[in-house]
Amino acid sequence: MACRENGVWSVPKGLPGETVFSLGEAADGSVWLGTYTGCWRWASGVAGAIQLGGAEPDTRALLDDGAGGMWILTQGHLCRWQPDFKNQARVVPGPWEGQDLRGIARDEKGRLIICGTGVLWRQRVDGWEDLSQTMRVAVRARISPVPRHAMAPFG
Repeated sequence: MACRENGVWSVPKGLPGETVFSLGEAADGSVWLGTYTGCWRWASGVAGAIQLGGAEPDTRALLDDGAGGMWILTQGHLCRWQPDFKNQARVVPGPWEGQDLRGIARDEKGRLIICGTGVLWRQRVDGWEDLSQTMRVAVRARISPVPRHAMAPFG
């Protein structure tokens, strides 16, 4: 990770010296970084590691939660960070636990969508809908986001 300020590139203090695979920006202007070994929040020139409440550190996707916090998707868990948690995110239980998760987004109605290898869930008022079950088996088998090793790394 590097930033450019006044025409000069530098590596911000406190950020990991490793490949960044996911980036996110929160409404407060903070920049979020995900790596194989963790999650970091960079705000006002200061970087801090975010503890993931027992979830594995492999941070795969980040999404502003629309309420001042951040959704953090790891290999097998969904976590949520809120400003009052300081440097700690909390694991959100759900049917995706232990799956090979890869991405998080919102649909046109603002509902969360979580995808992974062979899985696709959409948020409902009363829980989660498994969209992959409505697909033909041949289509469901093709739900496979871009492999991480095929992505161009930042670093």
